[in-house]
Amino acid sequence: MPDSHLPAQHFLKQLEAAASKPKTRPVWLTDLIDSVADLFEPFAELGRVGFECTPQRERWNVNLYLGANELVGGSRDGALQEIDFQFDVLRLFKLLDEVNRLEWNAFPRGGSSDKSPECTYLSADALFRGNPVRIRVFGTPPSGNGPGMKKHLDGRLELV
Repeated sequence: MPDSHLPAQHFLKQLEAAASKPKTRPVWLTDLIDSVADLFEPFAELGRVGFECTPQRERWNVNLYLGANELVGGSRDGALQEIDFQFDVLRLFKLLDEVNRLEWNAFPRGGSSDKSPECTYLSADALFRGNPVRIRVFGTPPSGNGPGMKKHLDGRLELV
């Protein structure tokens, strides 16, 4: 399913929201986010890639995840349904100039009381177009995040 994550619609919505804000994200970073979003492949559902990026003194931190779907209607109305997916790590390597560190952190049941399930992630310190970045690909969306899409009983999906 090559178009299963809907990055174009996601970016259009973000561009509209950011139109009134000063631009602080470099173009190369937007290109990186778009390229990494293409590496998510949901197994059965459509998914929407979410991301957060923050500048640090020595690099940009980029966190990406597949947003949950909110169920609309029926007995599970309002419930969030996380999306099962695979992520192409080899293609991630190929789009980066250099990878200096690669780690997998897994806390399948939330780990200790101070760890939440979104602590399961792949982390890479790398260079992209000569710029230092730390990319984290999370197995679940961050807690407190709203849904990426709404899924209606009739199967319709609605962007949030």
